[in-house]
Amino acid sequence: MEERAVLKKIMATADRMIDVFNEAKSRPAGVERECFLDEVCRGDSALKEQVLSLLQAHEGAGDFLQNTPLMFSTPLLTEKPGDRIGRYKLLEQIGEGGCGVVYMAEQEEPVRRRVALKVIKLGMDTKSVIARFEAERQALALMDHPNIAKVLDAGATETGRPFFVMELVRGIKITDYCDQNNLSTNERLELFIQVCQAIQHAHQKGIIHRDIKPSNILVAQHDEVAVPKVIDFGIAKATTGQLTDKTLFTAFAQFIGTPAYMSPEQAQLSGLDIDTRADIYSLGVLLYELLTGNTPFNAQELLAAGLDEMRRRIREEEPSKPSTCLSTMQAIALTAVAKNRQEDPPKLIHSIRGDLDWLVMKCLEKDRTRRYETANALAMDLQRHLNNEPVVACPPSNLYRFQKLVRRNKFAVASFAAVSMALIIGLGLSTWLFVRERAALKVAAENESRAEQQAQQAELSRQQAEANEKKATAEAVKSQQVAQFLKEMLEGVKPVVAMGRDTTMLREILDKTSERIDKDLKDQPDVEAELRNTLGGVYSVIGQYPSAKANYQKALAMRRKLLGNEHPELATSLESLGLLLRSGRPYTEDKQLVLQLFTEALAIRRKVFGNESAEVAKALHLLGLAFEDQRKLKESESNYREALAIRERLLGPEHEDIVRSLDGLSYTLKLQGKLVEGESLARQALAMGIKLFGTNSYRVSASMMNVAGFSMGNGNLAEAETLRRDALALRRKTHGNEHLELVVSLNLLADVLQRQNKKAEAESLYREALAMRRPLQGDGHADVANSLKWLGDILFEQGKLTEAEELYRERLKNLRAREVSAGDLKNALDLLAKTLLALGKFTEAEPFARESLAIRQKNNSPDIIDSLSLLAEILCAGGKLEQAALLLKTVKTPMSAVGDERDGRPVGREHLMLIQKLSMSADSETVANAFHELGKGLSAGGARIEAESALRNGMAMRKRLFGDEHLDVAESLKELSYFLREQGKLLEAETTARDAVKVFEKLAAKNPTESHYRVRLGHSHWQLGLALQAAARHAEARKVFLEALQSFEKAAHDFPADPFFRQEQAYTHRYLGGVAGALGQMDDAARHYNSAISLYAELAAGSPKRTFYISEQAASLAPLTHILLVAHKFIEAEPIARECLTIREDALPGNWLTFNARSMLGASLLGQEKYAEAEPLLLSGYEGMKQRESAIPAIGKIRIKEAIERLAQFYQATSHSDKAAEWKAKLAEFDDAKAGHKAP
Repeated sequence: MEERAVLKKIMATADRMIDVFNEAKSRPAGVERECFLDEVCRGDSALKEQVLSLLQAHEGAGDFLQNTPLMFSTPLLTEKPGDRIGRYKLLEQIGEGGCGVVYMAEQEEPVRRRVALKVIKLGMDTKSVIARFEAERQALALMDHPNIAKVLDAGATETGRPFFVMELVRGIKITDYCDQNNLSTNERLELFIQVCQAIQHAHQKGIIHRDIKPSNILVAQHDEVAVPKVIDFGIAKATTGQLTDKTLFTAFAQFIGTPAYMSPEQAQLSGLDIDTRADIYSLGVLLYELLTGNTPFNAQELLAAGLDEMRRRIREEEPSKPSTCLSTMQAIALTAVAKNRQEDPPKLIHSIRGDLDWLVMKCLEKDRTRRYETANALAMDLQRHLNNEPVVACPPSNLYRFQKLVRRNKFAVASFAAVSMALIIGLGLSTWLFVRERAALKVAAENESRAEQQAQQAELSRQQAEANEKKATAEAVKSQQVAQFLKEMLEGVKPVVAMGRDTTMLREILDKTSERIDKDLKDQPDVEAELRNTLGGVYSVIGQYPSAKANYQKALAMRRKLLGNEHPELATSLESLGLLLRSGRPYTEDKQLVLQLFTEALAIRRKVFGNESAEVAKALHLLGLAFEDQRKLKESESNYREALAIRERLLGPEHEDIVRSLDGLSYTLKLQGKLVEGESLARQALAMGIKLFGTNSYRVSASMMNVAGFSMGNGNLAEAETLRRDALALRRKTHGNEHLELVVSLNLLADVLQRQNKKAEAESLYREALAMRRPLQGDGHADVANSLKWLGDILFEQGKLTEAEELYRERLKNLRAREVSAGDLKNALDLLAKTLLALGKFTEAEPFARESLAIRQKNNSPDIIDSLSLLAEILCAGGKLEQAALLLKTVKTPMSAVGDERDGRPVGREHLMLIQKLSMSADSETVANAFHELGKGLSAGGARIEAESALRNGMAMRKRLFGDEHLDVAESLKELSYFLREQGKLLEAETTARDAVKVFEKLAAKNPTESHYRVRLGHSHWQLGLALQAAARHAEARKVFLEALQSFEKAAHDFPADPFFRQEQAYTHRYLGGVAGALGQMDDAARHYNSAISLYAELAAGSPKRTFYISEQAASLAPLTHILLVAHKFIEAEPIARECLTIREDALPGNWLTFNARSMLGASLLGQEKYAEAEPLLLSGYEGMKQRESAIPAIGKIRIKEAIERLAQFYQATSHSDKAAEWKAKLAEFDDAKAGHKAP
């Protein structure tokens, strides 16, 4: 109330002054005006002085004030609550300024929300006011920061007065908020740092606020977190260019800002340009008030002092330090201030004395060159104070204080100097007389004087050295501040801040900055290296990878030369370059280089920071990425886990870096098939990210994509779609429409839509992704080839064949221009050939299909049957039947493909067409062979009916051509027996196999020196033995397998150099082991499995097929482990189970057999009561097999039951009866499902 009364008195005085000024202005200058002023201002010399000052300013301003009479009276308002302006309904007036009024309003369309609407008062819509009003709107529109109120809309009222609509900030002044909530000093500083960051953002956008004060910084609660908002840019100024095309004048004598918060240069009212450091001063005043409850200069006293005195005080008087202000307060006031800050008065004064005094006083320097250069520099110094680190601010030197004293007291100092000079002269004369009288002491005095001079010279030299050092330090600080400002400016243009705006202008700024660095920083390599690294980061963020790479490489080379090989800044450059190389998909040629870069960076960080540091954790995480890229997954997992452990110890359970670690670890676990743990960690990362940043933050998009990947694997396509849509929306918001991260999101969302048959939308996304890739990466880039394929595939699925053909041709051209894998090339050839076939262009399709087949033949590819089928269909469709038959005769399916589990897809049109065409052909060896090979391929592909038909047709044709005792007839019988057994037709399979054995026995007897007959006889014994074993006639099967073993042993004896026969011996021992186990002859079974293991070990030694033999060895280790477990020989079983698991994790990481090996190892440990080690193996073994149940053949599903039984036994043994009951219930469900009662 007292302040309001003072203001009312001041306003009355001002109104009288303006009335006198306006009347005096209308009178002629000279005697008449002087007489008028003498009369009106009689007894009030201050009033006369102020009016004369205004008249002088008016004359100096020319015609600027001609049409603008000075006034303080408030214009009448025409709007009132309940009125409408456009689509906004005015609810209540919430603020009023000199030329505008602010209402709370309700927007009714297109969304309903509460907003703040600011409109010019009626009668105040002059050009200068409108210009200022427009400037405020433009200033707010330029900025996008969470701590600055956002502009939502703009327009004009029916009377033509402009208005604009802002975000409604439901808050109170920052000073009131801090006092009402009793915030401590540190809490106030943390809030103030956010204000500094907002002002820094405005400065980076080229805007000076010029009126920073508590009423223009409102604090509101968002999710129980205090968020300050900077408002009212009504007198903002552009640092470059104009905020509006209208001219914004400011009268010479008119203040811009609020006196108590106004910088000396604003109060000077001179031609000195106002820059961002004026806001630094105002921030210092605000910080002073937050710390002490008072402003440096009392606001009431300033207003009461009059204009000139007010200006003088601001320009010349030094405010007391905050701690001094508190120390000199009355006890009652100090107690209240301390209570509001949850401190005792002495502790409050002590906490502010020192760092905070220096920080505030550096902001309040009269000489703006001594203030902080940027708001961010102030914020960083405050953060250093909060972190108990040394601050940049420091008390002024004695020399500086003396210079300030001289400037403030020129007359007194001059008088003192004159008196001092007289004293010095008198003293000199006295001394001279004294010396003459004491001539006898002259020599001694001279010696003493000489010594003193030498000492003084030494002292002068020391002072000069200190001065030089200080100068060098000052220059270094200046360079660092300039570099820091430029660095902050560069980082300020990142699209994460720009929120998706066009980056063309940003690229131009960066390019010009890079050119300037080349020219201006040649002699400052350390500064250049820092800026190069920053430039590289910004170029990378906006997708300019070549420029980013060039800058990173320059920074790395300069730092290595300047700093040596063990400096943390070198590690930063190594990591920056490595991350960039990873982002250039694909980067096959750079994978090893990235691993080297990250490895070197980790070594540096360990040496500099020790093993327990955030820097080392980051380096470990990056190394995990590099190992993951090379599919060295165990090494990747180890690095991720170590990084996560360090971060949890240093940062606590919830932190942004922990989110990254969880995401990285979960993905590498997914690649290893550890899906349960991987998905759990991925979902933990997403939940933590949402808690930390909210659902609308870009930083959670990576976690969303990660969880979506697990959802895809689980078949939960709806969840995957939702997550990928959300991630795409976030990335589109932050990256705009020209960034590779957005391309990745588009393709992944399109993929999940395609899988759900939402082809039209998927096509649209694939098109957008391709259009975005071309300018970013160039038409020849590998990723463009991928986009061409994905779009071509979706078009092919929709029957848009002509456009698909164009895309496939372009993709093939792209691949041929680069060195690519055989797999990529044959895939591109197949797709183009299939499309041309579908278009009826058989002649054009054939060479592409033949080239694909040649690639598969050269690489002995297991999928060669696909090329055979495609080419055969093309030849058949083109009427080249003999060529199709000859093709299948001359190109054999590799042995490794026979009997492989395939995808079970239905028979293709090419197979049906070839069967039909061949059936219509006359008998010939070529056609018979074609039937036989086609039957084998169809059998492997799961096309049972067509396979049996082809095999029987081939066998019948061979009998007609060659009779019953021909090698080809025997091969047909053997192949048909295998097929029939696989289909469960065991009796016919046995009969057919016996017929094959008879034919091979006769052929082997006729050709005793030909080893291949004995080998084929052994294979026919296999088929017969397997048919008998499948019929549970184990004793008969054992006899047949022993006959097969004799055949292979004799062949191995006759041809010791050929490993093939020992390989077949090993296979036969495995068959015999299985039969012996079925007969309960466990020792005999173990003997056979051990024989097989030994044979495989011999074969693997020094063989190019070592991996194959080791894998086959595991196939013998597994049943041997099972036999030992059944016999309760747990100690013997453990090392065998471990060896089996090691082989299978390396060769078949995601196969059900690997998870069965885990379960068996867990069982061996359970039997030894090693419960802690057993449990995770038993659980992961069961879960892995259960997730892959569809891939387990019928004969292998018993392994799932065994895994359940082991878990029930485990929990029973460890006294967890409730869990044991759960697993026993699962066991009952499994048995019921097997019996056909319900699906498992």
